[in-house]
Amino acid sequence: MVGPICKLSRWSGSKRAGNRYILCVVTLLSLSIAALVIFSAGFSTNKRPKALYLVGLIISNVLVSIFMVCLRLAHKMKAKEDVKLALDAKEHELDADTEFLKTLTGLPTRFTFKELESATANFGLKLGRGGFGSVYEGILSDGCKVAVKRLEREGHGQKEFCAEVATISRVRHLNLVFLKGFCVEGAERLLVYEYMSGGSLDRWIFQDKTSASDSVPAKFIVLSWKTRFDIALDIARGLTYLHEECEEKILHLDIKPQNILLDTKFHAKLSDFGLSRSMDRAQSRVLTTMRGTPGYLAPEWFNDEGIDIKADVYGYGMVLLELVSGRRSVDQSQSNPENWYLPTMAFKKVQNKAALELVDPMLIGTLDAADCHQIVMSVNIALWCIQDKVSLRPKMSTVVQMLEGSISVEDPPCSSMLMSKQRLPLSSVSNITVVDAETISIPR
Repeated sequence: MVGPICKLSRWSGSKRAGNRYILCVVTLLSLSIAALVIFSAGFSTNKRPKALYLVGLIISNVLVSIFMVCLRLAHKMKAKEDVKLALDAKEHELDADTEFLKTLTGLPTRFTFKELESATANFGLKLGRGGFGSVYEGILSDGCKVAVKRLEREGHGQKEFCAEVATISRVRHLNLVFLKGFCVEGAERLLVYEYMSGGSLDRWIFQDKTSASDSVPAKFIVLSWKTRFDIALDIARGLTYLHEECEEKILHLDIKPQNILLDTKFHAKLSDFGLSRSMDRAQSRVLTTMRGTPGYLAPEWFNDEGIDIKADVYGYGMVLLELVSGRRSVDQSQSNPENWYLPTMAFKKVQNKAALELVDPMLIGTLDAADCHQIVMSVNIALWCIQDKVSLRPKMSTVVQMLEGSISVEDPPCSSMLMSKQRLPLSSVSNITVVDAETISIPR
């Protein structure tokens, strides 16, 4: 009987089988009624054996019907209890996040979801999309234009949200995007940033340089070397603050052009702390799951030694090479496979005393002697930053001093790992990506 009862239990618990279940109960009760009629007739004709048999049949059908009704009611009660437990667990999780946020000091303005839904015209104008959500343009009730990031990835959004709010609420710097507010309501997680009208750096240095588009004015198609150098200095200062001037060392862990935003005057600010990781001052390295973007990942991500602030230095070096060359760190459209990987190409050019050959072709004819000196210096700094050996990479405060000319820049040592490989390094392979690239496009 155990097998049939278990089968009956599963069958009666199925929502789709509800109608069949009711039909079965009605049939059993109908048979019982029919048997009862026959039973009455049996007694009147003195056919007691048959009547007793019918009594047993009636009682059996009634008991089975009662059992099935009770079973159905039990399943309904259990289903309601499961829903209640799930809702209670979800509410407890949301309450935990809310309580966590209450423990943080200096939090920015907390908005309601309705306020941000109204500010973004029901999330109608998307500026970009990243690994943890989309970014929308919005206008607050006081007329202030903002960028609203709505976290969307299930199973990750809450943790990323709490990490980002906790981290950004502690940092204030001219070269870091300012977090104006946030929203935690139900399952919704949103961040409200200052609006950077220039969009992200990648759309300026990697765009199609053959013609102007409607969204980018022709006069801004090519960033001058001075603008590029200033952007490099801005980001170096922002990273110096995160690494060396905060109460805890903060590792950004995803330095790339998509996370560098520009204002109308092309002042640069570092954005997107969704992957950031804090370190105590006493810590030298931390072990964490791989995160970041291929092409900007430091080699130490691929061993078990842990990472430190020098992982950000590596990413910065890659961005600096891209600012000089106007091309991506990995570009397989190049006719010569030896030029697919920008760092390998850069090391070879420096070895041959031809660093200026790396410069973006669109800058040719616009450079003076001082610009050429800065470009050679910047290439050397970038190559120091992307050294395979972590200890050879400079701190970001040292990079700032190099860029400002406070200290001299020596020729970087040759990277044996890059020079000995004929294929792309593992850190540049696209199928290991952890976070989607996010490009912010500002409509004109």
